Amino acid sequence: MDKLDTFLNKGYTILKDEKLLKTFDMDALDWGEKGDMGVALAKRNADINKQLDKLADKISDNYVMPIFGSHGMPKIEVVNGLDKPTMEWHNDLIEGPNLGCLLYYDDTDEDTGGDISFRFKRTKEVTYSFYPKKYNILFINHSLRFQHKVEPQKMPVPRRVISMNFNIHLGLTK
Repeated sequence: MDKLDTFLNKGYTILKDEKLLKTFDMDALDWGEKGDMGVALAKRNADINKQLDKLADKISDNYVMPIFGSHGMPKIEVVNGLDKPTMEWHNDLIEGPNLGCLLYYDDTDEDTGGDISFRFKRTKEVTYSFYPKKYNILFINHSLRFQHKVEPQKMPVPRRVISMNFNIHLGLTK
């Protein structure tokens, strides 16, 4: 299956681009407290926001436009950890954008936990599960046909992710 076909029929597409993701210095960030939700947000300023916008432009130019076509401006968050709602089957279309894009800056595996799974909402059939690796780019189809969830982490290791959510042509996520 090609990238678009997997996105349309399985609910996800996974890529890897170390060079591109290295253009954002995740190690330079300061983090807020994890709090009750279990996830820390990066502390942002004008410079960080400018870097994130530049990274979003590169993601758009290299991947979103060539694979999915035109889109609106992305909503961008930078997080470390997992919140409770992420660890239950869900669909993020309720937040608005119909294309999720997660940029991973840490490795996960069977020892650390944190694998992500995709399934068909109606049949509950899991289409794929995987442990994200550093520099993976994961596109998630927020069509109501699909759901996804992340398994809890088994040890307290960083799970730093940039989340970009785009609005793409509705025909791709029906």
